[in-house]
This record gives sequence, C-alpha cells and structure tokens, in this order.
Amino acid sequence: MVVSNPKAIKRIEFFNTLSKIKRVDSGGAVLNNVGGRVKDKMEFINDYKFVISFENESQDGYTTEKILEPIFKDCIPIYWGNKWVHEDFNPARFINYHDFNSEEELIQKLIEIDQNFDLGVDMISQAVFATEKQDWNIERKHILLMIESVLKLKKKPIAKTFTGNFYYLKIKLKSVKKKLKNTLVK
Repeated sequence: MVVSNPKAIKRIEFFNTLSKIKRVDSGGAVLNNVGGRVKDKMEFINDYKFVISFENESQDGYTTEKILEPIFKDCIPIYWGNKWVHEDFNPARFINYHDFNSEEELIQKLIEIDQNFDLGVDMISQAVFATEKQDWNIERKHILLMIESVLKLKKKPIAKTFTGNFYYLKIKLKSVKKKLKNTLVK
C-alpha cells in the first residue's frame, strides 16, 4: 500500500491486522516499512498481487482512484469505502471489504487467492466495469433529474474556497439550465 493520510483509521487498522498474518509493504508516508517513501506509486505496486485500496473514509457513491490504480497494474484491489462500488466496478475484479461478515473472513479469502494461482489470474482477467448498467435512456433521465434538482436549489453548491472564475460559473450555470429546460422529464 502507499498511504499519506494518517487519519484513515480503518485502513491503518486493516494494515496492522493483515501484517500479523503476512508482511504488507507500505511505501507511503504512513506506516512506511520499505526504507522511505516511494517515488512512483504505480511502479511500486506493479509487482504485487494485492493492493490495499481503502478510501480515506466510507461515503456511499464516492469512489476515488484508489480502486483503479491497482487494476491498471494487474493487481487485485482490496477495497473499502463506497458501499455501492459494485455498481460501477465488476465485483469479480476486486475484493470488496463490504462483502464480508468480518475481517477474518476477508483475510481467509485473501489467503485462498494468494495460495491458488488460478484464482488470482481469474480475478485480474475479469472485466473492470460492472456490466449490469441501466439502460442509457433511464440513466440519462436520472442524471438530468439530479442536475435539475441542483439547479433548483436556492443556494448553488459551489465550494466556498473557489473564488476565481465565479462569474464564468454563474453564466455557465444559466446556459446549462436553459439547455436542460427543454429536455428534462417531469
């Protein structure tokens, strides 16, 4: 794993639990045990079968690059975070912490895959993205309804720290609203 956030307690606890069973290399600033921070995360994870790919926190619907980076390097992500991650990513392509009743059960699955070459090869051979996606027209309507609800808010959801280009965003928001007005399903 390569981690820089010392506040992601779930990830740190899992690292410590798994490390009692098998050595886990950590190349980031947190829990580093490889002699210093690695310069290139992608190069570092390249030779590993598994990568701890925990988000900093669990938030439904929020997935970062943490699951994709190991996939790009033909590793198996051990993912924790978005409980809905299986809706976007093929659950046969990664280990989803949320699919197990306990960490012990998850670790037993890791050991099984680690000891069976064919299981690991099968996982990394799976399609990356979920195949049971909604029909595009249904998904499009859903997205447009979400945008409409945001546009109807009295207070626009713009980050308070973002001040540059505010005028541009305001104009852009108005033009998007006009374009969507005729296409929204009521």
